[in-house]
Amino acid sequence: MPPLDPFEFVRTIAVTRTVLPRSIVRLSAGRLQMSNELQALCFFAGAASIFVGEKLLTTSNPDRGHDTRLLQRLDLHPMSGPSATTQPLEASHCTATGVTA
Repeated sequence: MPPLDPFEFVRTIAVTRTVLPRSIVRLSAGRLQMSNELQALCFFAGAASIFVGEKLLTTSNPDRGHDTRLLQRLDLHPMSGPSATTQPLEASHCTATGVTA
């Protein structure tokens, strides 16, 4: 199977948020293969959460420091709640004034 086209991936997130506006779209396994720019596009298209931690079952995950730096660079802020590394690190969806918690 050929790799998923990055623009098709972002488009799928945007359509999901449009069709299911109350859902939380979460980026999970495979983020090590995604560039920071692609992850940013996913957030701005409607992804609102990422899983943090060393490993997701069998797939490695970016370290928490990388995720924190990426969210800071994008001016995204974690939503309040549990901060354990097994919990998702969430950011609310994009608004007219930016992404806030």
